[in-house]
Amino acid sequence: MTRRGFTLIELMAVLVIFGLLVALALPSFQLQSSRVLQDESRRLAGSLEYARQRAVMTGVPTRVWLDLDRSEYRVEAYGALEVADDGTQAVQAQLPAGGLTDDDLTNLSLSPPEEPERSFHPLIGTLGDLTQLDERARIAGFETQDGAVGGGQAYIAFDRNGTSDWAAVALDNDKGERIVLHVEPLADAVWIENVGR
Repeated sequence: MTRRGFTLIELMAVLVIFGLLVALALPSFQLQSSRVLQDESRRLAGSLEYARQRAVMTGVPTRVWLDLDRSEYRVEAYGALEVADDGTQAVQAQLPAGGLTDDDLTNLSLSPPEEPERSFHPLIGTLGDLTQLDERARIAGFETQDGAVGGGQAYIAFDRNGTSDWAAVALDNDKGERIVLHVEPLADAVWIENVGR
């Protein structure tokens, strides 16, 4: 019984095929990180544009809240909290099951209701949920007209007429590529600058 091994030509053919596969796949892997950074910057820019348009359409100040350390964000609106802790709509007053009686009407308070505390709260729905950037992208910096913010929490707020203060949010990836989102105060625009490396 003779044992047959691989010939040198067969080994060379396998190595050439393997080399071709690596040559075809490597650029795809390198471009994927760049694509993720571009997609995440477009998604954040879309949330900023939505917040501006919502502020104009509803007349309610709206902002995009950012957690710079965790690279996540959400859209928030100014007003009284409208949702109970269990996620249901909060009801401020309920009538008795049998309706109002004469005693209820006699003891009825004519003072105005207390004004609920107003502050920024996450929107109801997916835009109010925390949006985490892909793990291959991160918020690398945040700058306003008052200076740079290194970490923690920050926000970009839009007034009722859609105006905001100038701000820039920098996103980068593991390859060192950077994209900066510029929020222009009066131009009603968020523009994306591809800084590169």
